[in-house]
Amino acid sequence: MEDNRVSSDTESEEDKMVSELNELKSKNVLNTIETRNKNEYFSKNMFNILIKVGLYTSTMFVLQHYWVILKVAYFLFMLSGSLGLSMFIISQSISPRSKKLQEEDCEEEDTEYIIYTNFLNNKYEDYASCLNDNDYLMTSEEEQVKLKDKENHMQVTLPFQNKNNVNFYYDKSDEMFHYYTKTSLDYKVLNSLCRTYVLEKKCMNLFVDEEELEYISTLVEEETQLETRCEESNESGVETHNYEDLSNNTDSDEKDKIENDETEAEEKEEKETEEETSVFYKKKLQKDTIKKENVEKKKNRFIHDGNITDYDTKFNKKKSTTNNNMDYNKYKELFNLLQT
Repeated sequence: MEDNRVSSDTESEEDKMVSELNELKSKNVLNTIETRNKNEYFSKNMFNILIKVGLYTSTMFVLQHYWVILKVAYFLFMLSGSLGLSMFIISQSISPRSKKLQEEDCEEEDTEYIIYTNFLNNKYEDYASCLNDNDYLMTSEEEQVKLKDKENHMQVTLPFQNKNNVNFYYDKSDEMFHYYTKTSLDYKVLNSLCRTYVLEKKCMNLFVDEEELEYISTLVEEETQLETRCEESNESGVETHNYEDLSNNTDSDEKDKIENDETEAEEKEEKETEEETSVFYKKKLQKDTIKKENVEKKKNRFIHDGNITDYDTKFNKKKSTTNNNMDYNKYKELFNLLQT
């Protein structure tokens, strides 16, 4: 009996402990729920308050600074519009049409450059072909003086620089070439004009530029070399030989080799002696070459006298043939006519 009582007492105590623990847990859960609800309520209220405060402050700021805000908005609008226009223009410039236009401009520039270079290299071959011809030389001074007359002037339209007109002639008094055009021309262009003028008027001896003449002489030498080569190639034909001739030629070839070796040895000795003696003259030769280089080469002389209007006033003057003197009889006749 006593054992049963003890077990019941122990069970009752455990149940009490379990019930107490459950009560405590339920109280903690309720407390946490309450704290959570309180925090959520507080956060919602604070959020609503902040929204109201933000709206109030923003409206007050806008009302106080509305003019500044309008200016900033206008500036941003203009900036975005300008950026959009620039991007549109760039996209149009990169379009295939603009590329075609650029290519056409490049082609025009190339053609103008080709025309300019062709004009500078004009009449070289003609001048070289007539270099040794006495008919193209003007030796008499009287004929050279007549080149100043208008009949002996040359009129040319340049294929570049907006196709300017040029009037060109030679004056014996100052031994210079005169020209009339809108603007002064480069020396290379004037040399090309001078070549054409000298060939047309057959006064090639007035062309004095040494560099140009040296270049033309090289062209003449090249032409003569080509002619000689062509003549040699035409003259040389296929030759036939017999067996006996070939055997004789082999013996002669061996003799020629021996003679060539002896001559080469002699030439080497002569070169060594010449080098020993030439050491003493190297400095003098260098000084002479430096002096020759420093000497200025002759060039053609040109003068720009003015525009085409200046040329017209100088060479297209009409002489007034009217006489200002009047006789008494003529005066009387005119007086009678006026009275009638």
